[in-house]
Order: sequence, then structure tokens, then C-alpha cells
Amino acid sequence: MKLSAVLLGSSFRRFVHSVPLLLVLIICSTPRVSISADTQDVTADAAPHSYHTIANASTGKDDLSRQYAKALALYDEGHIHEAITAQAAVVSQLETLQGQHNPQAANVRAFLKEMEQVARLSSEEKQKYQRARLSLVSGVEQIRLEDYRKARSILEPALETFATLLGDDCVTSAGTLEQIGIATIRDHLPEVAKNYFVRATAARRATVGPNHPDMANALYLLGSSCLDARQYAEGETYLREALSIDRKHCAMGSSRYAAMLERMAQAMLGQQRTLEAEAFCLQAISITEQNNAQKSLPAAGFLSTLAEIHVQYGEFEVAEAHLSQSLQLHERLLSARSPQMINLWERRAQLAEKLHRPEEAKTFQSRANEIRKQHDTAQFPTSKSGNY
Repeated sequence: MKLSAVLLGSSFRRFVHSVPLLLVLIICSTPRVSISADTQDVTADAAPHSYHTIANASTGKDDLSRQYAKALALYDEGHIHEAITAQAAVVSQLETLQGQHNPQAANVRAFLKEMEQVARLSSEEKQKYQRARLSLVSGVEQIRLEDYRKARSILEPALETFATLLGDDCVTSAGTLEQIGIATIRDHLPEVAKNYFVRATAARRATVGPNHPDMANALYLLGSSCLDARQYAEGETYLREALSIDRKHCAMGSSRYAAMLERMAQAMLGQQRTLEAEAFCLQAISITEQNNAQKSLPAAGFLSTLAEIHVQYGEFEVAEAHLSQSLQLHERLLSARSPQMINLWERRAQLAEKLHRPEEAKTFQSRANEIRKQHDTAQFPTSKSGNY
């Protein structure tokens, strides 16, 4: 499926040959991410609740799936008014089948609104909009390649275009704000990232409503940025709201719910509420075990947090065991030279010092320093005590 332009005008057909429309839609829907700046568990890929899962949600309703595919194909081919008519029919049927407040109906309806906004743009504005969408795809690819500053340099002008043409309150602006926030927090600028996530949360609220899974994800991103800015009480507030929304949608066994629980554990640690932190972290680990994901990157992050909990208990040997497991998983799933390893090796060094093993501490710190030399040293500041 190609977005050869909301292909409005032959001059633009010559300008851009193709770009996957579905990829753009996926980017702008719910990203499954964990954004801790220390463990670096960011995934720029996204798994929306609507666009590429609508067929699954409509099992036995092949006609609806075909209508939806037709709407996207029409949009892809530049027949925007026909696409709007087809998309509106999909929204109507989804609302009839699943209710007006169904998350999938809300997502499809939100993109329908954006289609209608694009239809009202001038030819020149439509070309600007499509160029910005191409930039969105390119920027997300740079996040995947861990070039966060380049990602921001691509995404920020695209966002300015979307905001100028459509405002923040559209699907594409919301998704772009979240992606810039992710790139920014990975660039170790949590307070700047928070500003993007505040705007993204407002955009999600406007496009899909306050109780939508995408809203939970936006709050999760915002809460996580607060934690990385050491604003633990504020982060806790956003994360609790996110957890509440996911519970309403029976998502308590999902990997994202587990990630939220782990971030809640970090919020508790930041407020010296260690017992609560342990309860949240163990619940996250339990979900991981139920999903047979003990060897995953999120599981590695949970072990890292559990290690910090035991540090606060003064149980340094137990903490070291958990941190060692986390470090091994990170090495296996990422690489031994990944920048994500810097914080983990520095924490191993800190624990070795606490356990009166100074030579090991020097070795661990040396490994962290070697990795740091391969990357921008300003981008990876020396770790302070703790997991933040």
C-alpha cells in the first residue's frame, strides 16, 4: 500500500514516488515504547489499536475489512473525497458493531477527521503536508538507528508543518509529538521531552478522548519523562491515570501494562517508598513470566529496577545478582558496545565498591568509559547513584 501522495496533483506525483501509508498510520497510532533514559528501552516501532488490527477485530466481518482497505487505497491514489466517503462508512459500521466509544472506531474516526482537514487544504499546502509525512517516516527510522539528534532535526520541521496546516489536534501531529519526545528523552533531555509529551497528551485527548488506550500511552510517556526529570510525584500521577485507563480496557496482562508498573516502581523509589516500589516491580515481573517473556528487553529493565530496590534495602549481594542478570540480557539483546550499557556498568561498579571489591569496581567503570568514548560523551553523562 503506497502513499504516492494524498497524491493530489500530477506535480506532486512526480515529487514523491511512494511511501507506505500504513507505516505512517502505524507511527501515528499507539507506540509500544519504554522510554527510560537510563536503560534505553526505546522502541520506535508502533502497534496501533486500530489501523492494522481492524481485520482481526472484525473476524467474520470481511465486508468491513474490505471497505476499510478500499478507503485507504482511495486515499493512497489521491481520490481523497471518495476515501472520506468510504472511511465514514467504516466508522459508521464500527460504531454499530462495537459501540461509538470503541477504541478502534475512535482511531478510524480521528483519521477521518484528518482526511477532511487535508481535503480543505490548497494544492501547495497538500504538497507540504505530504513532504512532512515523508519526513515523519524518515525521522522514525533515525530513532531506530539511534541517531536521536538527526531524528529531531527531521521531525521538528515536520511537526511545524503539521501544526501550521492542521494544528496539534490531529492524529499525525500527536504521533509526531510523541516520536520527537522519544528522540529527545533518548538524547538525555527529559525536561524538553516532557514539553512534547504534554502537547501529545493534549492532542490524544482531543482526537480519541480521555479514556482511550492511546491516551493511556500518552500519559505513560509523559509520566516516564517526569521520572527522568526527577519529578517523581508528578510522574506518579500521570502513570496512575494511565494504569486506570488500561484496566478499563482489560489490558492488565499486556507488556505495556507491565512497563507502566515498572515505571511506577521507579516513581516509588524516587519518593523513598521502597515497599510500594517492590510490589509494583514484582507485579510487572509476574506479567512478564505469564507472557513467557523473561528473556526480553523489558524484563531486563525490570530486573534493573529490582536491583535498585534491593540497593535501597541495603541488600547489595541480591542487588548485584539482579543487575548482573539485567546486564547479560541487555548485552544479548542489544550489544556489548551499546550506549545502553554505560549506566548498567557504572551501577555494577558502584555495587562492587559497596561490597568492598575495588579492583572489580575499576574494571566495571573502565568498561563504561570505553563505551562512552565510542559515543558522544555529552550525550551520556556519568551515572549518579541510583537508577535514574
